Formats: sequence, structure tokens, C-alpha cells
Amino acid sequence: MADNENGSFTETTSESWGSRIMGSIKGIGTGFLLVIVAFVVLWWNEGRSVRVYKALQEGKGAVVEAKADAVDPNNQGKLIHVAGKITSEGTLKDPDFSVEAEKKLALRRTVEMYQWQERCTSTTEKKLGGGTETKTECKYEKGWSSSEVDSSQFRKASPERKNPAMQYKSKTILAEDAKLGAYKVPTSLLGSLNQFSAFPNSDKLVGQVKATLKKNAVARDDWIYVGNDPANPQVGDYRIRFEQMGTTDASVIAAQHGDTFGAYRTKNGETILMIQPGIIPAQQMFQTAEESNQTMTWILRFVGVILMFIGLKMILTPLETLLDVVPILGSIVGVGISLAAGVVAIVLSLITIAIAWLFYRPVLSIILIAVGVGAFFGVQFLKKRAPQKAPA
Repeated sequence: MADNENGSFTETTSESWGSRIMGSIKGIGTGFLLVIVAFVVLWWNEGRSVRVYKALQEGKGAVVEAKADAVDPNNQGKLIHVAGKITSEGTLKDPDFSVEAEKKLALRRTVEMYQWQERCTSTTEKKLGGGTETKTECKYEKGWSSSEVDSSQFRKASPERKNPAMQYKSKTILAEDAKLGAYKVPTSLLGSLNQFSAFPNSDKLVGQVKATLKKNAVARDDWIYVGNDPANPQVGDYRIRFEQMGTTDASVIAAQHGDTFGAYRTKNGETILMIQPGIIPAQQMFQTAEESNQTMTWILRFVGVILMFIGLKMILTPLETLLDVVPILGSIVGVGISLAAGVVAIVLSLITIAIAWLFYRPVLSIILIAVGVGAFFGVQFLKKRAPQKAPA
């Protein structure tokens, strides 16, 4: 272990060939578990995608337009679409800094503290005989962070690099009395909007922060810096930014529960509860939801393939480790194992998705299979009918 003047250090560790073999054998069980999890994720994702799609299609046909200025009792329990301005008449108050926002929908504070942070990088080199040597370099730098960094968990803890406890953290206060016309807007919906603007850093606001923390405070851009010198921050200094969300246009698709909104439960058990900023037609909101569903489907498919790949590679790793007695031979086999694991992961994932489609979308699957089979035999038929060229 070697220390540098800038506070970074390098640590070198070694692992024997036998230890590596035992570790890779133990990893086989984890690999099989990851493969099983991959199958479950891929299968569940296809079912989830279909359920959400069907729920949105049901919602499209069931949604009714409702006026914001009056609650229609005939719409009780129905899926409604309402658009208009969301307002609040109350006053929001930050419980820690006594900052107030009148007639606002939300008040948000973002808190960052100047702290020591650890960044480590490792490189592993194979040695003749199957062992490995790993060099880990850790650098310690000061920087702003919105989450508390526990310096006691550094690879090399030091009294000179000790972070104080973060006394204040980020927080969002939502209006309890928000209304869209005659409808009350629950905070669960209101929290999905992100229409914040900067809170003016007035002398009063800076004074409130200074009084709460009992430290020097000064406004810098959108932040209030808490410390002696904004140009030369010290560990333990804070910077705080306040934002607010005022009256805004919004569109809601939800079940009407009295004079408020709730989740609409479809026939297949899925729920619909949507809010978007702006005056958006119902069909456009459903289209956005369908696009989000497609995006999530592809993300989870990718996650499933990656889990499958990692699992298969862990299962095959003992072979690579065994041949690492000659490092170049083990590396060549390792590349082959990675390629094989990648190909098998993609094939198994596609098969899983295909079988899931047969289970969840039988009609569409049969049509696609029929089209594929028909195209194959059609090409073969055209090949046979094509005139053959006489040999020269």
C-alpha cells in the first residue's frame, strides 16, 4: 500500500490460482440463480406489457370528458378526463428554515454539503501459474453532494478526511389543498408534476437560512451558500436552493371518487392514474402512456438479456480460470466464453419471449408464425418455378 502527497493511495492484492478456482466454482450457483431470474423477468415483462396495453385500450374506450368547474355525480367511479388550472390558496412552509410560499402547489429545497468523496479504480493482471494481481487506486477529493457520504467506510479512513453528519437534507412540501377546478388533487398526483421555478433569493430568505444554521450565508446565483467563503468552500459547508411550483395547467385521467381523483381499476386488475402538465387531450395522454409502456418493455428485455449473459458467464468461468495457468490461453478461452454466453443469452431470451407471446398473445403469435411459414414456403415455391439456365 502506497500513499501519495495528494491523499490518494494504491493498494495491491494477490489471489492464488486455487483460490480463484474455488471462487469461480462457488459462483456457478449464483450464475444458475441469475439465469432463473432472467427467465422470470423476461416472462413477467411480456405479461406486464400485454396487461398494461389491454388496460390502456380499455381506458381509451371508457374515458369520459368531465368539466373542471363542477363535479358531476353521474361520473362517480367512472374514468374521467379533466383539464384546467391547478391552484392552491394555502401557504406552504419549510419546517426547518421557516421559508414560506403563498398560493403555491409545491415548495422544494435542495441541500448539498461539501464533503470528502472517494473514487476508486481497479485493474487486474493475470500471472503465470493462474494467480492474479489487482491494483486498486483510490483518490480522495472534496466536492458537493446531496447525499451524506460516510467517510468511515472509505477504504482508507483518516481523521483528516472525516465528513460531519449532514444535518439538513433535500425535501419537497406539497399543497394539501390543491384543486383542479372543483376537484381536489391528491398529493400522490401532484408530486408527479415537475414544473418548478427558482425561488427568489431575497435578503429575507438569506436571513432565514442564516438564523436557522447560525452561520454566515450569502446568495450565489440560484444557491444560498452557507460558510465563510463561497470561492473557497470547506468540508461541512452547505449550499441550499429553494424552488416553487405555482399555478399551472394540467390534465388528469383518473377515476372520480367524490370530488377527488383515484386510481381506476381495469378488468384485468391494472390501474390507470395519469397527470400531465398542460392542456392535453385524453387520446394524446393514452398515446404517451402506450409509448412509455413500450419503452419499459424494451428496457426490461435488455435487463433480462444482461442477467442471462452474466449468469451464463459465471457458470462457464471455472473453465477460463482452470486454463489461466497460462494467462494467454485463459484469456483466449475467456473471449470465447463471453461470445458463447452472449449468443446463448440472446437465443434463450428470444425463445423465452416467443413462448411468452404464445401464452399471452396467442392470436397474434399464430398469425406471425403463419406469415413466416407462408413466406418461407412461398420463396421455396418461386425458386422451383424459376427457369433454370442451361449449362454452357
